[in-house]
Amino acid sequence: MTFGQALEALKEGRSVSRVQEWCGGTHGVSIKMLAPVGVRPFIAIRTGSGEWAPWLPQQFDLLAEDWKVVPDAR
Repeated sequence: MTFGQALEALKEGRSVSRVQEWCGGTHGVSIKMLAPVGVRPFIAIRTGSGEWAPWLPQQFDLLAEDWKVVPDAR
C-alpha cells in the first residue's frame, strides 16, 4: 500500500504500519490519526513507551509502498 492509500485509511479512522530501518536496526512503525477535543486532527506515532506523539513523514515514508492497515492500537 502506498502512503497515499495509507493516508486515506488514516482518514477513515484506521491505523497503519510499516517496517523501517533506523540506526542499523529494523523497527515497526505504527501511526494513527488523532483528533483530541479542541485540536485539529494530526498523525501520531506510537513511541517506545507506548505513548502517542505527533509525527511528520519523511521522504522515504512518502515514497514507501509497504504500508499496511493494522488493528487499532489504543
